[in-house]
Amino acid sequence: MLYIFLCLGFIALIFSVYVRTNLLYTYKKYSKIKNKNGVVANILTRNLLDSLNLKDVEVSLSRKKNKSYFDLKNNVINLKNLNFNGSSIYDIAVSLSLVSMVVLYREKRFWFKLRRIVLLTTIVFLFLFSFITIFKFINWHIYLFGIILFLLLVFSEIITVFVSFNVCLRMVEAVSSLNMLDGEDIVLVKKVLRNICFSNFANILDSAFFLF
Repeated sequence: MLYIFLCLGFIALIFSVYVRTNLLYTYKKYSKIKNKNGVVANILTRNLLDSLNLKDVEVSLSRKKNKSYFDLKNNVINLKNLNFNGSSIYDIAVSLSLVSMVVLYREKRFWFKLRRIVLLTTIVFLFLFSFITIFKFINWHIYLFGIILFLLLVFSEIITVFVSFNVCLRMVEAVSSLNMLDGEDIVLVKKVLRNICFSNFANILDSAFFLF
């Protein structure tokens, strides 16, 4: 059973490294390509939110210099300086991914609560598992429970990736209907969004792996 645990962790690590490397390549490539209409990310984000009747969501310059994120508690999309004033394909993709996150939390609130329960349960189990291993109070039932829990986590994240990407595509279509992006830019934005969605999946796997 222990070997199965280690194999799952190793597979998760390899996948995570691949996704992160791919995202870094994506950033280096598409952060240098400006959208043809010269639209700035913060303006696009604001217009998109208004078109989706999400006027209660604010768009602000992030206090965390190196991080763009959605503040669920205060209902604010925080864009770091490079993204806020940026007009590259990558900047646009980041803003669209954050808007899609707002939509996801509104439409799939129950799913995210369930996902959070699975994640927290996995973290607590792996934390307790480390102490159980030290004192050698362990049997195959505990290993089996851990494997099932880990697989549930992976399965929930896979579903989240596909649901997130689907919502991202909807955001792209919404932007397209506003005529804010050129057709070629939209194709490139979709590629970047796909990598961003998979990077979120990799982050969860990283957290689970390093708790082994």
